[in-house]
Amino acid sequence: MYLKILIFSLFICLSSANLFAQNSTIDSLISATNSIPENEKSKHYEKIGDAYSIIFDYSNAIENYKKSIEISSDKKHKIGIKNKIGGIYFYMSDYDMAIEFFNEALIKSEELNDTVNLSSILNNIGIIYQKTNNIEKSIEYLNKSLEYKKLLQDSTGIANTYNNLGNAFYKKDLDKSLELYKKALEIRKKIHDTIGIGQSYNNIGLIYFQQDNNSEAIKYFESALKIKKITNDPKSIAITLNNIAEALLQLKKYSEAINYSYRSLEIAKGIEALLQIANAYTTLSSSYEGTNDYRNAYKFHKLYKTTTDSIFNYKSQNKIAQIETLYQLNKKEQEIKIDKQKIQLLEKENKLKQITQYFFIAGIILFIIIVFIVIYTLILRNKNTKQKLIISKEEKQIQELKIEKQKLKIEKQNLENKKLKDELELKKRELTSKAMMLIKNNETILNILNEINEIKQNTNTETIKKINNIITKYKISKNNFNWQEFKMLFEEVHQDFYHKLTIKYSNLTPAEIKLCAFLRLNLSTKEIAAITFKSPSTIKTTRKRLRKKLNLTTEINLISFLSKIG
Repeated sequence: MYLKILIFSLFICLSSANLFAQNSTIDSLISATNSIPENEKSKHYEKIGDAYSIIFDYSNAIENYKKSIEISSDKKHKIGIKNKIGGIYFYMSDYDMAIEFFNEALIKSEELNDTVNLSSILNNIGIIYQKTNNIEKSIEYLNKSLEYKKLLQDSTGIANTYNNLGNAFYKKDLDKSLELYKKALEIRKKIHDTIGIGQSYNNIGLIYFQQDNNSEAIKYFESALKIKKITNDPKSIAITLNNIAEALLQLKKYSEAINYSYRSLEIAKGIEALLQIANAYTTLSSSYEGTNDYRNAYKFHKLYKTTTDSIFNYKSQNKIAQIETLYQLNKKEQEIKIDKQKIQLLEKENKLKQITQYFFIAGIILFIIIVFIVIYTLILRNKNTKQKLIISKEEKQIQELKIEKQKLKIEKQNLENKKLKDELELKKRELTSKAMMLIKNNETILNILNEINEIKQNTNTETIKKINNIITKYKISKNNFNWQEFKMLFEEVHQDFYHKLTIKYSNLTPAEIKLCAFLRLNLSTKEIAAITFKSPSTIKTTRKRLRKKLNLTTEINLISFLSKIG
């Protein structure tokens, strides 16, 4: 299913202002920098960073934020800036760097007992742990954030945190998630948070949908839809309409589902929302399949495939841009370090020149006192000075060579790391693409086999036996071919997975090892069934047997467990 949850937001505001106007604003701010008083420059650099953030120029945004931190004397102001930098790294999916800056801000906030920033930073860290599927940590930080928001009597913040906690429990405990979403809804109604109310209605509807209570889910989706129309949010309207269509599809109300999906598709096309367009296509395909209109079902399935390919290409381009931005950030940091080293060397040279001048003055004074002693002293001192200058020059050359060598080494390492990351990302995309292609191909094959089975009903017994033999042989050969090809790609991306798994759990059967590989890719039961030509119930049975062999309790998520292996 392609239902969507309205998740969360970091406390960083990014505007959708016209980019040309924003560039003009940045130029004006930069031009005014020299005329800004020293005690206001920190906030001025922050404004420049904010302006760059709005146009998604994260490299320059971070650079100006760091300048703001460097010259600021306001500790709370520094905490706020670090929180913003952490937020930028979050949007760039660099969660390690995001956590690093959030933790720095968190420590300083605790030292100052800054409850406002504490509530915000704890919430942000909780969201990152949720994004990285560390649900327990996410819940821990979000609960801490909730305590501070209650202390501050921040009703909007409390409602948002209840909503975020509901999201954290969504994959773990649907009943608990529902309870938290309803708490958020209750508060949002009291404070007349119209957008938040619509979000809560949608999230509650999703819980009921997951619990197969589709009638109740539709009631909440309809309530959410009314709110979205009031707030004039076309994207959310398209999502909610398709959510209703999905619930109607489960109730086998195919005509109504088709009607809602078309409405969703029309709005999504109007705003060029590719993901929502793809969702509408796949719902229409399933709905027409339910009415036995296979022509339209196939038509919308092809449209869905074409749209998802476009989405994949768009995401790939964004990922490349993010990698390039991170590279530029690292490069600038290295340049700053080298500049600091050069400044230190210049300071040392200046000190050496000053010392030389002091000795020269002392020589002149000694010359006045005792002429002969001074002449002898000057000869020795000039000789020593020349030696020192030669040594200093040699040391400087050696130091410069070391710096240049280190710089080349760092650049080489960065290029190698980038190449490795790009190769791994490409292999991951190939593996995912191959898995999806196998699923779609096998679904098509299964449809053909179903049509053959229908033909068998009007065929004599001998012919039926021959057809069954052919089908069985094809499934076996196709399954083996798909698996060998898939296995090669999988081992390239996850090289140690099979080795670690079989060493630790030697009693696993080949079928269970295959299942582990599919689950490692986070494939659903339905997708695994399509690849292996087995029924979803068979896959579920194999999963239960696998959990027993792995000695997993019900609290442990099987996919998360396998992800930690390799």
